[in-house]
Amino acid sequence: MKNMFKKSAMIIAATSIVFTGSVTALAADTKTSDISTEFQGGSLELSGAPIVGGFGDIQLDGTKLDKLSSLEGFTITDATGTGSGWTVELSASQFENELEGRQLTSTLNLQGGVHLEAGEGSSDLDTISKPDGVEAMNFFDGIILSAGVNGGMGQYTVSFDEDALNLKVDPKDAFAGTYKSTITVELTSGPQSQVE
Repeated sequence: MKNMFKKSAMIIAATSIVFTGSVTALAADTKTSDISTEFQGGSLELSGAPIVGGFGDIQLDGTKLDKLSSLEGFTITDATGTGSGWTVELSASQFENELEGRQLTSTLNLQGGVHLEAGEGSSDLDTISKPDGVEAMNFFDGIILSAGVNGGMGQYTVSFDEDALNLKVDPKDAFAGTYKSTITVELTSGPQSQVE
């Protein structure tokens, strides 16, 4: 009986040591350190716009004029860090002969698509609404791109089809002279609910 008690005591002691060893292994010494940084908002800007190839000198021949011109692309940068979105509007003034004070009755269309490429790490393109093509009014004035809230953050390259501008003039309206139109690209903060 004494012998059996000794064996039991030894087993209990051995078990106790193993158990105590396990508790010691679970204990840890943890240290933490916080790191913080402030992101300061930059600007919303448009660069490289607008550059129009021009229609050159046009020889009147008594038929309807249908002339094409290129429109160079531009870059949109939203580094504001606000996620407010943005809108791009493209407009053209009526062609005017300033010397004679005469406006040219004509139609200027933006034809083809508005193409968009996102810079590395920028918001996905599906956060930006854009038309497949813009059917212009008599001298267009419309929204061509709109980035929604929390979209359009980063940098985007905008381009147009070759010969994107189409000028049409009826012979009855084609008075000789030099005419000028101003193309304007405007970038504003905030999205538009609809792209025309």
